[in-house]
Amino acid sequence: MSRVRLILLSIIAVLAMSAVTAAAASADEWEVQPAEFGMYQKITGEEEFNLEATGNEFKLVAGTLEVKCAKVTSVAEIFKTGGGEAETIWFRECTTNNTECKLKSKGTAKVGEIVVLDITTQLGKGNNGGAAKLTNEFKENAVTKEFVSLEVGKKQKAGTYKMEEVCGSFPLTSKVLGNVSAFANNIAEVAGTHPAETELNFPTPEITTNTLEAFGKAAKLFGTTTQKLIPGEGFGHKAV
Repeated sequence: MSRVRLILLSIIAVLAMSAVTAAAASADEWEVQPAEFGMYQKITGEEEFNLEATGNEFKLVAGTLEVKCAKVTSVAEIFKTGGGEAETIWFRECTTNNTECKLKSKGTAKVGEIVVLDITTQLGKGNNGGAAKLTNEFKENAVTKEFVSLEVGKKQKAGTYKMEEVCGSFPLTSKVLGNVSAFANNIAEVAGTHPAETELNFPTPEITTNTLEAFGKAAKLFGTTTQKLIPGEGFGHKAV
């Protein structure tokens, strides 16, 4: 191999390593404002910060089957390098597009409620047909390999938490699987009104990297939540 070719290969290797280093250095991260009107700083070491989020209508669509929930709340943690965990996501006042069919998540949830537990999150990049934007990806539970199990039926079986009597095209039980992302948009702090917050928007059309599945069909999730640090007042966080 000629010396010139060796030099060229060395240059290419250096450039490749530089690109990897630059990509790692520019990884998307959460920033927090640890005191009211203080400077933002990246999360470092083993630091964790607790979040709460609220939102209104969310819709899960799988073919002709739809689930609509009027309210959602969640509690989560964020870590360095843009990672996090949604410990509990609680959808309330949930209905289907078949008036006969009532639903709930498997377990002790009430009819009309869907409770999702221990979902890993990660900041990244995604798009829905336009330029790439900052996203927060929600990944199915690493142990159960699902987001949540749903039960749909005409009524709740007496003396149990189970649904019974299959109705319409909804299966009696179904797992929600895969990953789904939301655009992460910073909401600026307004002094004396509210701290800095982050809006998570699960848009329509959906983000192209989504792999969500429900009722045995490809599924889409639409809705918006607003996140803030706990205890919220006088604190803030943003995605950068």
